[in-house]
Amino acid sequence: MIKVTDIGGTEKYLNCDLIEKIELVPDTLVVLVNGHHLILRDSPHELIDRIVEFRRRIGGTLCHFPVVEEKKAGYAGGEAPAASAGTE
Repeated sequence: MIKVTDIGGTEKYLNCDLIEKIELVPDTLVVLVNGHHLILRDSPHELIDRIVEFRRRIGGTLCHFPVVEEKKAGYAGGEAPAASAGTE
């Protein structure tokens, strides 16, 4: 969880796993995966720094995306060829 400050100046703790997106419009708008949103005093850069620091502190990953290999046998770069069903 990361500490955030809402537009009214109240400090809160936010589960950063629930963040879907962060926008600057002109205040910082945080949209959560459940559709709720928060308007914060913290800048998007401050939030991202806190999320990265939180993930480092707990030893977790920085994102939830699967790791993709950069090179595969017979693949020289550019776009990877589509895999055919049942060929591997």
